[in-house]
Amino acid sequence: MTGGSERADEELLAVAEAALPGQRCHEARLLRGSSHDELRLPGAAVLRVARTPAAATALPRRTELLRRLARLGLPFEVPELLSEVVTVHGRGAVALSWMYGRFTAPRIVHSDLVLAGTQQLSSLLGALREVDCGPLADVLGVPHEGVGGDGWAELMLGEVVPRLPRARRREARRRITKARDLPVPRPSLVHGALDASNLLWDGSRRLVGVLGWMRPSSSTPHSTQPGCSRRSGVSAASTSTGS
Repeated sequence: MTGGSERADEELLAVAEAALPGQRCHEARLLRGSSHDELRLPGAAVLRVARTPAAATALPRRTELLRRLARLGLPFEVPELLSEVVTVHGRGAVALSWMYGRFTAPRIVHSDLVLAGTQQLSSLLGALREVDCGPLADVLGVPHEGVGGDGWAELMLGEVVPRLPRARRREARRRITKARDLPVPRPSLVHGALDASNLLWDGSRRLVGVLGWMRPSSSTPHSTQPGCSRRSGVSAASTSTGS
């Protein structure tokens, strides 16, 4: 999501009322993204509304994935479905539960917080790695979906590396080529956007929720969990969030 929140227009309010009948939606705050808009009703729900045809096509599949993830007994919460996919004025949308927690704050650095956060992130990646992707295969994206698919390395080498400072290009080529040529192990569940905006923590620095299941795939571990880096800072900020 980009930018600050704003009021929803009448078209989005009509979508919200179809997904959440009886809910007071006029006070919802709108956050616009590249593929989805979010209507947030703090303490009640979050409505994800597709902005593009590709996002609308993928929405039923992503919705079914959330339904199945909720049954797996994962050591963290995922958004619950409050509606099926609805389509109003050509906009596909689904209502999700509001999840309480705190966003991470990567600018606040303290050694014990860093250690606690690193352990929590390691446990999260371990939990994703242990998920049996077989029963999820029909609702997961292909490896590296949206970033080149099987040709991800060629995309990186041809489009990304030339944009790097000249002094960094040789090392970038080496690392990309090394990752591309790694042996292919058993596929595991890849979230696709494990950055600070999709991780929720409680007051005891425990990772309690994972949001943003819009780009998951069944990929090999060396495809990485995109966004799981310094941006996934480990100390808590005082903000609760929706799904």
